[in-house]
Amino acid sequence: MAKKTISKKSAPKKPVAKKAAAKPAPKPAAKKIVAKKPAAKPEIKLIARNTLPAKAAKKPAAKDSKKVKDLQEFMRDKVMQVLDDGKAEDTICIDVRGQSPICDFLIITTGRSSRSVHALSDAVEKTLLQSGAKGVRNEGKAAGDWAVVDGGDVIVHVFRPEVRAFYRLEEVWGLEPPLQQTFKDL
Repeated sequence: MAKKTISKKSAPKKPVAKKAAAKPAPKPAAKKIVAKKPAAKPEIKLIARNTLPAKAAKKPAAKDSKKVKDLQEFMRDKVMQVLDDGKAEDTICIDVRGQSPICDFLIITTGRSSRSVHALSDAVEKTLLQSGAKGVRNEGKAAGDWAVVDGGDVIVHVFRPEVRAFYRLEEVWGLEPPLQQTFKDL
């Protein structure tokens, strides 16, 4: 048998037309990249204690500062009177204006028993609320060893005698026993 060869006929080639020296295609216009501005961070405002945000925007005028001082001293006097009426012992008042941003007056006193500590802290809390203090907090009265009443401008610590001797909070403020008598007379 003879082999048949199959040949593929190729299609005739089309003549390629020569292109004239073509100009390069124009580049597309460059897009302007606009950087997005970062999202604005929310503004953080510091708000003074015991005030509402609407009041925080207003700064007290110079003439109002005298009224504020009078109110602070009025609250201090009312608290001292309540502690005296409740038969608190060894009451001292420390003026910490300019020394501490926490409060203006720090009052440290002693109750004779757990019941006395509880009753004195309740009486101080009620007096501060009646004097116009807002957000008054009373901590530790349930235990009856040490109660702290935070009235904003006036902070009152009521201790049992043993607890007061242990913590010696007066020494934190630099009061030595001879100076304590000076502050008792205030």
